[in-house]
Amino acid sequence: MQSRNAKILGTGCYLPGKIVYSHQLDERLGREIGTVEKKSGVIRRYFVENETIVEMAVKSAEMALTKARISKNSIDLIIFASVSRDKLIPNTAALVQKALGLEESGIPGIDIQSVCLSFVTALDMVSYLVHTGSYKSILIISSEIASIGLDWADLDTCTLFGDGAAAAIVSQSIEEEGSKILGSHMETYTQGIDYAALCMPSVFGDEEFVFRMKGKKSFRLVLEKIDSFLKTLFNKSGVIWNDIDLVIPHQASQAGLRLLQRRLDVPDEKWMNIFATHANQISVSIPTVLHRAIEEGKIKRGNKVLLIGSAAGIALGGIVLEY
Repeated sequence: MQSRNAKILGTGCYLPGKIVYSHQLDERLGREIGTVEKKSGVIRRYFVENETIVEMAVKSAEMALTKARISKNSIDLIIFASVSRDKLIPNTAALVQKALGLEESGIPGIDIQSVCLSFVTALDMVSYLVHTGSYKSILIISSEIASIGLDWADLDTCTLFGDGAAAAIVSQSIEEEGSKILGSHMETYTQGIDYAALCMPSVFGDEEFVFRMKGKKSFRLVLEKIDSFLKTLFNKSGVIWNDIDLVIPHQASQAGLRLLQRRLDVPDEKWMNIFATHANQISVSIPTVLHRAIEEGKIKRGNKVLLIGSAAGIALGGIVLEY
């Protein structure tokens, strides 16, 4: 087992003020009313108007601090775990530190980018840091503006995404508490490296700055690998399916969520699906669902939770934690 004494003290999330309903996208795309909702499974999503990535990040962080009942001065490491950013340089964690009013603190800031698995990757890494006592209270933030890179001529992808931010405070737990990371596992299969891509503008070419995705190919590869992946993850974590109280999957697509739930044979009461009201928020999806599950009382201290998802690459990642 890979058990680490790491505890999620508090979580927070933020949704932009602009609600975009699927019937509004029907009108924008010149489609019959009901087309987008039927095809995507999304009723509404949230798009930014004037908010920046850092502004959303700070609002989610402030909520997480409140829920954790600690002050921002107690943080000794900031991790920004996302694809999106307001600037390429400096790193976004530094911008968040300043926006939180901590510019004189010297608190280190690090960016982690593993696409939709960025939060999971960050939680996995920081769990080792708090377990060893290297850091006491770590702030992880994911903040995404997916709406800026969508190809509105591609109905299969432009209707699936939403914006937002989510955060978590992670600290060391004591053995008697029970809260810990039981195990984690990640795999990457680069035969699917072109199944999802967003190219940066380049002086060396004229590629459009829009997101391209081959959703069916991506999901087929995930399904091909998921059984062996979970077997390895559960072996590392020392659990079986009956031990899991709640599954928190990445909210990639409504069709994908339903197929994966059936494939894994997870009952509805153990499966979190908020896709219809949030859409795919990239790295923000998993921490937002985690926040919702805590707020709605679907997980309590001592419950075993599976965080699982896939990402461009194609990568699979998962963590089994005792909340």
